[in-house]
Amino acid sequence: MYDKITALYCRYSHDDGQKEENASITHQKALLKEYAENNGYSNLRYYTDDGYTSTDFNRPNFQRMMEDVENGIVQTILVKDMSRFGRNYILVGQYVELVLPQHHVRVIGVTDNYDSYDTENDLFAFESIFAEMYAADISKKVTYAKHRICLLILLQSICVPIKFLRPVHIWDTNTQRSTVLMTGLF
Repeated sequence: MYDKITALYCRYSHDDGQKEENASITHQKALLKEYAENNGYSNLRYYTDDGYTSTDFNRPNFQRMMEDVENGIVQTILVKDMSRFGRNYILVGQYVELVLPQHHVRVIGVTDNYDSYDTENDLFAFESIFAEMYAADISKKVTYAKHRICLLILLQSICVPIKFLRPVHIWDTNTQRSTVLMTGLF
């Protein structure tokens, strides 16, 4: 028989378009590896979703990890904090309170001191609700900021600032007078 896997799950929601690993993922991996080694966990396996939102559980490596849970090869799941696992408090609760205990899988949120084997997790439900509210709030703020940037770009393209205008003198030979026009530099 072999040792069961200690799953080290890392997730970062922003797709930065880089081929190399995001610094947040690298930090999460180092933190989880250090925690696992200091607490006697072995047979470590990383499951990493870089560029996937926490409100959607159809993340490729999250699904692969859950397949391994269902196949009975995962004993413990370590995450930096429970928001890395997910920010939908109903689904997080279903996984942590129902699905994973059926497979005898322990979940540990390292930085927020969550342990599914600890019966003193009274604040977990509230923290999960706040994590979901945070995701919704930040989504609204990002959407507002994107609309605001588009509006500013539109206004700037319509109204050329005076510092980008230059005077052009046009001589009218009939009237023997000069007319000044302001034109863009472009």
